Amino acid sequence: MALVDAQGAVRFARFDATSPAPALTLRTVTEHDADPRFPPAISLVSSGAVIAWSDAHERTLRVRVALVDAPGTVVSTHDVVPEAGASAAPV
Repeated sequence: MALVDAQGAVRFARFDATSPAPALTLRTVTEHDADPRFPPAISLVSSGAVIAWSDAHERTLRVRVALVDAPGTVVSTHDVVPEAGASAAPV
């Protein structure tokens, strides 16, 4: 699960949906600048998860992607919009 909070931070959590009482711990991908109009996209991969979100920090919207390892640590982040381009939603 991934979300943008009221301060523009992207947060995510992994949990077992089959558990009767799943433990949910939110972790932070980025502290600010995410555009709350567009929900983040998340995909599970063998090494953890890839989370994409719209960044509204600059004049034009950018889509950024974070690779998160299995324990929940952000390993790397990348701007995936071509240099002369712009974008809005990661989905």
